Amino acid sequence: GQRGPTTAMIVSHSNCIKCLMSHMDGLKPAEMSGVLVPRAVPIIYDLDEEFRPLRRAAPSRPSGLFVYPE
Repeated sequence: GQRGPTTAMIVSHSNCIKCLMSHMDGLKPAEMSGVLVPRAVPIIYDLDEEFRPLRRAAPSRPSGLFVYPE
């Protein structure tokens, strides 16, 4: 059968989140050095069946979408 969407929430220190983002996007640590992970701002990754990001960002940038409050 076909699987429906799955949602996961990960809460962690910004350095751990940066490591996860780096792994998911295949970025080197040097490429993540300038990325700021704001406190208490959700980051959304839409993933395919192989858990690869569907949304692609600019080269050397993570593809997660930061959801800032209005």
